[in-house]
Amino acid sequence: MDWFYSEKDERKGPVTEAQAKALIAARTITPETLVWNQTMADWKSAKETTLVSGTISTADNPDEHLCIITGKTFPSSQMIKTDHGWVSVDGKEIYYQSLREGAPIPLADGLSNALADGKNIVIPAVGGRLPNRCIKTNQPVTETDVKRKALYWCKPLIYLAILINVLVVIILYFVFRKKVMVDIPLSKEGRGIVTKNKIIGWVTFVGGLAVMFVGFAGTANPSNNAGVMLIPIGLLVLLFGMVFLGRKGVALRVAKMKDGEAWLAGASKEYLAMLPPRA
Repeated sequence: MDWFYSEKDERKGPVTEAQAKALIAARTITPETLVWNQTMADWKSAKETTLVSGTISTADNPDEHLCIITGKTFPSSQMIKTDHGWVSVDGKEIYYQSLREGAPIPLADGLSNALADGKNIVIPAVGGRLPNRCIKTNQPVTETDVKRKALYWCKPLIYLAILINVLVVIILYFVFRKKVMVDIPLSKEGRGIVTKNKIIGWVTFVGGLAVMFVGFAGTANPSNNAGVMLIPIGLLVLLFGMVFLGRKGVALRVAKMKDGEAWLAGASKEYLAMLPPRA
């Protein structure tokens, strides 16, 4: 069932029920936000609908918490507080079985286990889930805007092998790289930002190559000192283009991996601000 909601006197949507609940969890939709679907005669506040009931606790129920397994709320007396969030009696067996097997915690639909740590998003390296909002603009997204991607990371020390040979770096990278699978939410505007950065990076890269080519061509004349100077300039421009592509020409990149967690860089300040901080 699709839902619509009001934001700053503008109608937003449609979003699926799972996405609507994710927006509630992110506090984009509050209990007072007006919502509507095709089964309703008129708009109502979210707290009057099933979206809030059994989804998040409200100020009227401060002693209730959201179960990360079932997606329903229960009194704290019927729940256990874990490292991953509150778990109800109904979800306890599934939660602890996942821990024993070393499997990802099966979160309820619409929930996220992402945290903010400075300029990075922190998620479990296995089973990480981001909120359904564009990582570049923080706008709500639809299911078609979420794409599953494989992100890779290697320890920075590996890149020192470039002092030996570029081929050695490539071999070490493919041998020792670690993979993180993550569903990346990216709106049309967000994709535009990534595309623009890719164009800037490639134009800079090709421009550096062109400057180096002109420099090498100029060395054919021994008296042409300008040609010799163009070679290192072109190399610097080329390297800048490569770094820019790697950092800005992607939706997200893995900045660090440690103790089963991945730090993802590239999200906007607005997106990071709505995530719970990492302790």
